[in-house]
Amino acid sequence: MLDIFSSLWPRIIAPEHWPGRIFFKDRLNAILLIAGGLLALGQWLMMIWQVRPTADVLPLHYNIFFGVDYVGQWYQAYYAPLLSVVIFGVNLLVAMIFYKREKNLSHLILSATVFLMLLSSIAALNIIFLVS
Repeated sequence: MLDIFSSLWPRIIAPEHWPGRIFFKDRLNAILLIAGGLLALGQWLMMIWQVRPTADVLPLHYNIFFGVDYVGQWYQAYYAPLLSVVIFGVNLLVAMIFYKREKNLSHLILSATVFLMLLSSIAALNIIFLVS
């Protein structure tokens, strides 16, 4: 039993056997992944820098008709960046699965993910402006 794992281990960790190796070499995929990663990092840095733990409730959503219409605890402000990172990860896996069959679909999924990350960054900025 131990011999099976010892013979499989070099194959698992060798980069030439990674299933996503070709996926990450595609230039458009690399650009979209870097853009999504930078947007996610920017969201988290902005939120960590501006939203501090407090006992007060924070305004989390603003409506032009009613003003602030959703308030919550300080940690609820981090839900938008957390959700965007989870969606980014899921869409990355889906894009990797579809890449061998349909490269254009993979590019479309990653492009939509970057657009979603941009919208989530705008939502995070809105929360920051409401808090400060």
